[in-house]
Amino acid sequence: MAVCSASRGFMAILAILSLVFAGSCLVIVNASPLATVEAAKTLAVPSDDGCYGSLKETFQAVKLLSVVSKASLDSSKTCAWLKKAPAATSAEEAFQKVSAAAALACKGASGIAKEAEPLLAAAASSSSLDQLFYAAAGTQILKANKWGAGSVPSGLKKAAAAILALKQADGTWATDKAGQGGSSVAAAGVALEALAALKELGLADEKQVSAVSDAVTSLFSLLATDSDPSGNAVSFFPASPAEGGSLLATASALTGYLALASTLSGPLGVRPAKIAEAGRYLVAALPLSLAEAAAWAEALAVLDSNPIVVPIFLSSPGHISVSADPTLTVRVTTALGGKVPGAAVKLQSATIGGGSAVSGKELTAGKDGVSFSAKAFSKASTLGAYTLKFKITPPADSAFVAGSASVERALLLSASMAVTGVSVAVLDSDGAAPEAERQLDFEKRTNFTDLSATHLQKLRVSLSLTTPSGKHFTPHQAVLQLVNSIGMAYSFLLKPSGSTLSVKLELLELMERLFYHSGEYTLNLIVGDEAMDNSFAWQLGTVDLDLPSPPETAPKLPPRPTPLAERFAAKPEIAHIFRKPDSRPAFVVSYTFVALVLLPLVVLLVGLAVLGVNLKAFPSSGVPLLSAMAFHGGIAALLLLYVAFWVQVNLFTTLKLIVLLAVLTAIPGHQLLSYLADAAPKAKSE
Repeated sequence: MAVCSASRGFMAILAILSLVFAGSCLVIVNASPLATVEAAKTLAVPSDDGCYGSLKETFQAVKLLSVVSKASLDSSKTCAWLKKAPAATSAEEAFQKVSAAAALACKGASGIAKEAEPLLAAAASSSSLDQLFYAAAGTQILKANKWGAGSVPSGLKKAAAAILALKQADGTWATDKAGQGGSSVAAAGVALEALAALKELGLADEKQVSAVSDAVTSLFSLLATDSDPSGNAVSFFPASPAEGGSLLATASALTGYLALASTLSGPLGVRPAKIAEAGRYLVAALPLSLAEAAAWAEALAVLDSNPIVVPIFLSSPGHISVSADPTLTVRVTTALGGKVPGAAVKLQSATIGGGSAVSGKELTAGKDGVSFSAKAFSKASTLGAYTLKFKITPPADSAFVAGSASVERALLLSASMAVTGVSVAVLDSDGAAPEAERQLDFEKRTNFTDLSATHLQKLRVSLSLTTPSGKHFTPHQAVLQLVNSIGMAYSFLLKPSGSTLSVKLELLELMERLFYHSGEYTLNLIVGDEAMDNSFAWQLGTVDLDLPSPPETAPKLPPRPTPLAERFAAKPEIAHIFRKPDSRPAFVVSYTFVALVLLPLVVLLVGLAVLGVNLKAFPSSGVPLLSAMAFHGGIAALLLLYVAFWVQVNLFTTLKLIVLLAVLTAIPGHQLLSYLADAAPKAKSE
């Protein structure tokens, strides 16, 4: 198998991610054409020599990029890699090489064709669905590009009948005659695509192709229905991870059906609306692996260019600000962003809070052929989240299909609010008249530092918000925050009162909550709403509060909270100080001690020599010899263990090894002593 050597880190990460999701996970992101093209492109990252990994990965990457980003393909490099890659050894590899070369329009592909022809011819006589597909589709590509000898393998003449024999009652297809590979929707798509290739080659007649009509009807009855994030119906084929997942199954079935239907004079009995719903599913899907992305792109390309059913899609902005341009502009395109000449778009309704704000608004087609716009909103429109319902009318007598009677989209209508009347006042005890007041300018973000108050006074903060049409606006969030000198924050909600938002703080009632803590308090005003373009957090200034001393029973002020930066900062380095080593004796003393320790060994050796010790009783053969060697070896091992204990091994390990060695020494030692006891009388008698 041909594999390029360059590192493809990001692609590897995404491949791992796809494995985590079991290869079948489908993420629905948005029902807009080309919404996931950029994400899908990251799955195909080439190396310096133009390949994308293995031959299979390169084939899949070329199939993906030739649809979604042809400009990013370096055809010359990838074609050169295909030509110098190791020769194909199977029909699958031959088909992948031929298909990739055709998509890249490689020049001088005769070598690829020459190595592919015998492999495809051999596969034509197989009973496997995959092998028959490789043979039919590969041969059709060779013939269409006028590569190779131009002959059609004789085995393909019976291929249509062999493929039809694998058809199942529920519309799925078996992968082989024995049924060992099971049947699936994805296999049905492969079978339909193979039949389409055979029809193009003239090897399947109209009668044979039409015979699959009932199977196709049964197949598309397996479609399940769900909804995209906007609530619009989508249809897909449920499939387990073992079958490749729903995205792969849906893409394969749509590709095969439309490829086969395109060779006939009309559709094979499937309602165009069902094809459009399945197309909406694919448009809204995010493929998580290169295999899924390649099948996804191929299906979108067929949806975009077939003469039978071309679904059209509407994409709309998620947000419009009436302070900028309240014009509603949508786009109506094919799956890959193509134009739909003669289409018409009508805004049936725009509802908010259960009431309809706009209805029956025709959108005007733009000069670019894909955009439609209308003055559906104005500065006087109610702000907030809308549900828009559109009706798309495709051009008459065309293959374009809208898919449903209406298309729903969500829209947020917002505006920049005028912030006026921002006031901070210190009121007397009865709250009637302000003793001190500061008016602040929102545009300049002015603030103050010269206000003070006692526990007998009140603190009031107020402001007004108005929409561009002059209506008073109440935001979802309006909070006054008091922050004391140690960083403790206290929040208070501003409530609507007539045309203003205000909060009045009774300092006498707040003393205990403030822990009787006197000093400077920072006033922060936080106002926000999804319909506000200019939500803000504004430091109004500081006020000096003079509160009485706390009673003995009052709770104590908590310590200053540690800032997050300090809490998670690096801890100071811990410096370990080890005790000084004990003093050592002089070298003379140490060596003298070693000599005294070794002296008994010398005495032993001399004594053995004087006594005339010999090895006459040492066994010379058989089991006694083995016992003697094991016994003396065990004693030697014990002595070496003592040395190891002195040098390195700890006490616990030494004790474990001593027990083991003692047992292994005692057994042969007992046998040796028994032998010597038996041999002693014999020696005396001699």
